[in-house]
Amino acid sequence: MRIVLDQDQWDVSNDRTLLETLTQVSDRAHERRRLVTALRVGGRSLTDRDLVPEFLSRPLQEVGEVEAVSQALQELLTREQDTVRRFAGIIRAKGEEVVRALRAGSAGFASFDGWCGQLADYVEYVETARRHGVEAGAPVSLSSIVTELLNARAAGDAVRAADVLQYELLPGLPG
Repeated sequence: MRIVLDQDQWDVSNDRTLLETLTQVSDRAHERRRLVTALRVGGRSLTDRDLVPEFLSRPLQEVGEVEAVSQALQELLTREQDTVRRFAGIIRAKGEEVVRALRAGSAGFASFDGWCGQLADYVEYVETARRHGVEAGAPVSLSSIVTELLNARAAGDAVRAADVLQYELLPGLPG
Protein backbone atom coordinates (compact mmCIF):
# COMPACT_ATOMS: atom_id res chain seq x y z
CA MET A 1 0.00 0.00 0.00
CA ARG A 2 1.28 3.48 -0.90
CA ILE A 3 1.96 5.89 2.00
CA VAL A 4 2.59 9.59 1.38
CA LEU A 5 4.00 12.15 3.81
CA ASP A 6 4.46 15.53 2.16
CA GLN A 7 6.74 14.70 -0.80
CA ASP A 8 7.92 11.33 0.61
CA GLN A 9 6.32 8.14 -0.67
CA TRP A 10 6.90 4.55 0.36
CA ASP A 11 5.13 1.22 0.30
CA VAL A 12 4.10 -0.93 3.24
CA SER A 13 2.44 -4.30 3.49
CA ASN A 14 -1.36 -4.30 3.00
CA ASP A 15 -1.83 -6.33 6.18
CA ARG A 16 -0.29 -3.66 8.44
CA THR A 17 -2.81 -1.93 10.65
CA LEU A 18 -3.68 1.69 10.26
CA LEU A 19 -2.27 2.31 13.75
CA GLU A 20 1.12 0.82 12.81
CA THR A 21 1.19 2.89 9.65
CA LEU A 22 0.20 6.15 11.34
CA THR A 23 2.86 5.55 13.97
CA GLN A 24 5.45 5.24 11.21
CA VAL A 25 4.14 8.41 9.52
CA SER A 26 4.28 10.31 12.81
CA ASP A 27 7.80 9.06 13.55
CA ARG A 28 9.03 10.17 10.13
CA ALA A 29 7.48 13.60 10.59
CA HIS A 30 8.98 13.86 14.08
CA GLU A 31 12.46 12.99 12.77
CA ARG A 32 12.19 16.09 10.58
CA ARG A 33 10.89 18.22 13.49
CA ARG A 34 7.48 18.37 11.91
CA LEU A 35 3.95 17.63 13.07
CA VAL A 36 1.25 15.93 10.99
CA THR A 37 -1.47 18.53 10.42
CA ALA A 38 -3.71 16.85 7.83
CA LEU A 39 -4.54 13.22 7.21
CA ARG A 40 -6.42 11.39 4.48
CA VAL A 41 -7.13 7.67 4.59
CA GLY A 42 -8.76 5.98 1.64
CA GLY A 43 -9.32 9.40 0.06
CA ARG A 44 -11.28 10.66 3.07
CA SER A 45 -10.05 13.53 5.28
CA LEU A 46 -9.85 12.52 8.94
CA THR A 47 -9.77 14.31 12.26
CA ASP A 48 -8.60 13.00 15.60
CA ARG A 49 -12.21 12.04 16.39
CA ASP A 50 -12.13 9.53 13.54
CA LEU A 51 -9.14 7.73 15.02
CA VAL A 52 -10.99 5.30 17.25
CA PRO A 53 -9.55 1.88 18.20
CA GLU A 54 -11.88 -0.06 15.89
CA PHE A 55 -10.75 1.99 12.89
CA LEU A 56 -7.07 2.06 13.86
CA SER A 57 -6.94 -1.72 14.19
CA ARG A 58 -8.11 -2.32 10.61
CA PRO A 59 -5.57 -3.44 7.99
CA LEU A 60 -4.60 -1.00 5.24
CA GLN A 61 -6.20 -3.19 2.59
CA GLU A 62 -9.57 -2.34 4.17
CA VAL A 63 -9.03 1.39 4.74
CA GLY A 64 -6.93 2.42 1.74
CA GLU A 65 -3.93 4.62 1.08
CA VAL A 66 -2.62 7.01 3.71
CA GLU A 67 -1.71 10.58 2.79
CA ALA A 68 -0.38 12.99 5.40
CA VAL A 69 0.73 16.60 5.35
CA SER A 70 3.06 17.99 7.96
CA GLN A 71 4.32 21.39 9.02
CA ALA A 72 7.45 22.48 10.81
CA LEU A 73 6.78 22.57 14.54
CA GLN A 74 8.49 25.93 14.89
CA GLU A 75 6.19 27.41 12.21
CA LEU A 76 3.13 26.11 14.01
CA LEU A 77 4.29 27.43 17.35
CA THR A 78 5.08 30.86 15.91
CA ARG A 79 1.82 31.09 13.96
CA GLU A 80 -0.28 30.21 17.01
CA GLN A 81 1.25 32.77 19.40
CA ASP A 82 -1.74 35.14 19.25
CA THR A 83 -4.16 32.29 19.92
CA VAL A 84 -2.06 31.12 22.85
CA ARG A 85 -1.91 34.67 24.26
CA ARG A 86 -5.73 34.80 24.15
CA PHE A 87 -5.83 31.38 25.83
CA ALA A 88 -3.48 32.69 28.53
CA GLY A 89 -5.90 35.59 29.09
CA ILE A 90 -8.76 33.14 29.56
CA ILE A 91 -6.66 31.07 31.96
CA ARG A 92 -5.77 34.21 33.87
CA ALA A 93 -9.41 35.33 34.17
CA LYS A 94 -10.53 31.87 35.29
CA GLY A 95 -7.56 31.74 37.65
CA GLU A 96 -8.79 34.92 39.31
CA GLU A 97 -12.16 33.21 39.84
CA VAL A 98 -10.33 30.22 41.35
CA VAL A 99 -8.47 32.54 43.74
CA ARG A 100 -11.79 33.98 44.93
CA ALA A 101 -13.22 30.46 45.37
CA LEU A 102 -10.15 29.30 47.30
CA ARG A 103 -10.30 32.33 49.57
CA ALA A 104 -14.06 31.83 50.12
CA GLY A 105 -13.37 28.25 51.16
CA SER A 106 -16.49 26.86 49.52
CA ALA A 107 -15.53 24.16 47.03
CA GLY A 108 -12.40 26.11 46.11
CA PHE A 109 -10.37 23.05 45.24
CA ALA A 110 -13.12 21.72 42.96
CA SER A 111 -12.79 24.79 40.71
CA PHE A 112 -9.00 24.69 41.12
CA ASP A 113 -8.79 21.08 39.93
CA GLY A 114 -10.83 21.77 36.80
CA TRP A 115 -8.78 24.87 36.00
CA CYS A 116 -5.48 22.98 36.31
CA GLY A 117 -6.15 21.04 33.09
CA GLN A 118 -6.20 24.27 31.10
CA LEU A 119 -3.08 25.48 32.87
CA ALA A 120 -1.32 22.20 32.00
CA ASP A 121 -2.14 22.72 28.30
CA TYR A 122 -0.69 26.23 28.45
CA VAL A 123 2.47 25.11 30.27
CA GLU A 124 2.99 22.35 27.69
CA TYR A 125 2.80 24.93 24.88
CA VAL A 126 5.22 27.30 26.65
CA GLU A 127 7.76 24.56 27.31
CA THR A 128 7.51 23.16 23.77
CA ALA A 129 7.83 26.64 22.25
CA ARG A 130 10.93 27.42 24.30
CA ARG A 131 12.58 24.14 23.32
CA HIS A 132 12.09 25.15 19.69
CA GLY A 133 13.32 28.71 20.07
CA VAL A 134 9.92 30.42 19.97
CA GLU A 135 9.16 33.19 22.46
CA ALA A 136 6.30 31.99 24.62
CA GLY A 137 5.42 35.12 26.61
CA ALA A 138 5.45 33.55 30.08
CA PRO A 139 7.93 33.74 32.93
CA VAL A 140 10.91 31.38 32.75
CA SER A 141 10.04 30.03 36.20
CA LEU A 142 6.52 28.94 35.22
CA SER A 143 7.24 25.25 35.89
CA SER A 144 8.62 25.93 39.36
CA ILE A 145 5.58 28.08 40.20
CA VAL A 146 3.24 25.33 39.03
CA THR A 147 5.15 22.83 41.17
CA GLU A 148 4.73 25.11 44.20
CA LEU A 149 1.02 25.47 43.38
CA LEU A 150 0.54 21.71 43.15
CA ASN A 151 2.40 21.19 46.43
CA ALA A 152 -0.04 23.59 48.11
CA ARG A 153 -2.92 21.61 46.59
CA ALA A 154 -1.48 18.30 47.77
CA ALA A 155 -1.21 19.70 51.29
CA GLY A 156 -4.80 20.94 51.13
CA ASP A 157 -3.58 24.48 51.83
CA ALA A 158 -6.15 26.68 50.07
CA VAL A 159 -4.62 29.91 51.39
CA ARG A 160 -1.16 29.05 50.05
CA ALA A 161 -2.62 27.89 46.71
CA ALA A 162 -4.55 31.19 46.40
CA ASP A 163 -1.42 33.19 47.29
CA VAL A 164 0.74 31.39 44.72
CA LEU A 165 -1.93 31.88 42.09
CA GLN A 166 -2.64 35.52 42.87
CA TYR A 167 0.88 36.79 43.51
CA GLU A 168 3.18 34.50 41.53
CA LEU A 169 1.49 32.72 38.64
CA LEU A 170 -1.33 34.97 37.36
CA PRO A 171 0.75 38.19 37.11
CA GLY A 172 3.14 36.42 34.75
CA LEU A 173 0.45 35.31 32.30
CA PRO A 174 -0.23 37.48 29.27
CA GLY A 175 -3.69 39.03 29.11
